[in-house]
Amino acid sequence: MKIETIKSIKMKIQNKNIQRLLVISSMLLAFVTVWGSMGLGTASAEQMETINASIVVPVPIDKVWSIVADVDKEPQYWSSIKEIKNVKTTSNVTERDVTLNINDAKAHQIITLHPKDSIVVNQTEGPITGTRTMTLSVPNNDNNETKIDVSWKMDLSRIPIIGKGFAKDGIFKTTEEALKKIASAAEKTP
Repeated sequence: MKIETIKSIKMKIQNKNIQRLLVISSMLLAFVTVWGSMGLGTASAEQMETINASIVVPVPIDKVWSIVADVDKEPQYWSSIKEIKNVKTTSNVTERDVTLNINDAKAHQIITLHPKDSIVVNQTEGPITGTRTMTLSVPNNDNNETKIDVSWKMDLSRIPIIGKGFAKDGIFKTTEEALKKIASAAEKTP
């Protein structure tokens, strides 16, 4: 009988330890989630994430530029963008508010066009902040081809740790999808 009592006591202690571990884990997860969603952390160079993608299009740079420079049509190519509302536009700079297709999240962007060279989207507010730079170049001195490079440098500190990998993967896939759509549109341009 004493052996059964000792086993029972050991099991109760193990159960209490498991309960404590679960409570601490839940509190830590809740803290990290709230911390991230409130944007309480500040990004450092170590927290910046980079994503790169590119495609070569068998079309001259002028045709590709005519597609990508029309930034009001980005929702046709970037599936993450639901709606755009331009706030202010000057010669090569557009400031806009964007509604994303992810929980109707809001973002604020400042876009700078460098004609026939690059487009820099600086997202200053939203679930993800940072820059997306799209650069056009002529590969191998072939004026009938255009290389489109997209480079993201972003702060994912507002996304809970558990979701960062999914976010990066989603951004990469969305970027590849956008590049294919842009290439297709450029090839159809007369």
